[in-house]
Amino acid sequence: MSKVAQHLKSSASLLESLEAIKNFRAYITIGLGGLVGLMVFAMFAALSAQLAMNGNFSMATITGIIGGLVAFVIYYIGFLATGVLLMDQAKGNEIRSVGSALFAGLVTLPSMIGLLLLLGLMAMAVVLVLAILLFICKIPGIGPVLYAFVFPVSVVVMGALFFAYVNLILPLSLPAILDGNGVMQVIAKLFSLARTNLLPAIIFQILLLLIVGLTALVSFGTLAYGLFPVTSLSMMILPSGGIGQLTSIFSGMMMGGGMGGEGGGYLVAAGLGGAIIFMAAAATPLLTLIMGNCIIYLNFVRDQDTEQFEATVRGKMSEFKEKAAETRSQLAQQTAAIKPPVAKTPSCPKCNQPVSDDEVFCGNCGNKLK
Repeated sequence: MSKVAQHLKSSASLLESLEAIKNFRAYITIGLGGLVGLMVFAMFAALSAQLAMNGNFSMATITGIIGGLVAFVIYYIGFLATGVLLMDQAKGNEIRSVGSALFAGLVTLPSMIGLLLLLGLMAMAVVLVLAILLFICKIPGIGPVLYAFVFPVSVVVMGALFFAYVNLILPLSLPAILDGNGVMQVIAKLFSLARTNLLPAIIFQILLLLIVGLTALVSFGTLAYGLFPVTSLSMMILPSGGIGQLTSIFSGMMMGGGMGGEGGGYLVAAGLGGAIIFMAAAATPLLTLIMGNCIIYLNFVRDQDTEQFEATVRGKMSEFKEKAAETRSQLAQQTAAIKPPVAKTPSCPKCNQPVSDDEVFCGNCGNKLK
């Protein structure tokens, strides 16, 4: 049996990603991250709006940006903690506590941010190379001839690279970091995967997306089945039409009248409860996706040999540092060579005090200079 056939036969293991719905601690961490992050963002947004109303637009902008970043970091810590719990489950290990998972997410955050930044820089480097090639193709005469070769090659290379980025490298970077790998080890393993097992891994990703899509359909379908009857009963039973006063309440808010009346309070309560339910429904396919990527990582990436790749990268980085140091040394020598000679200030030969060219006697000791 070929290696590809073996991988396809083992694709049934992706069904184990559905076991993520039994991991209640993962629901807690992803919920905590989302809820606390949303509360922090709302607080900063209110403060930013207040500053803007007072005319301090620069501080309002800075406050809004800081609030967004803080909220994102809080959510991402919860997201990483969720990944830690699901990786424990995928490995068959004992699932750690929520507090331990949150601490692991906090510790993992710098490595994950560094990895994402490095992957982003690599993608930008590829785009820069393509831009340089296109500028070369502007050369009169031979430009169209070069473009006839650059265009198809660039399309294939860019398509394959970004397809691998979106479907393999970015999704699998999370479980790779959570497995205790350093940034360079993760890069080496993921690119080794793209070079050796690209097709089977892509097939696994497609199957995983189908499973996640079905999970989302069931999750949000259940939400929709409950939403319509509960909303209809609320409109008939609750005071002042309850949720049925949606249009008039929003109109009152826009006109500055606030959310007066009993219906306004029920609307706020329904919005809060609906947001919680929506987050819970969205968490189910998200946990399935993370769990599935952990399974794909364990099947394809974990045992990738990266020693040669890392040695090559380290060698290239050492060569780059040596060339950079040599270039700086050459620039320093050239700068020193072109510096004009500094004029020497005349001084008294007896007391060494500075004197001017037109002085006959030293003003300090009276020594005759001329």
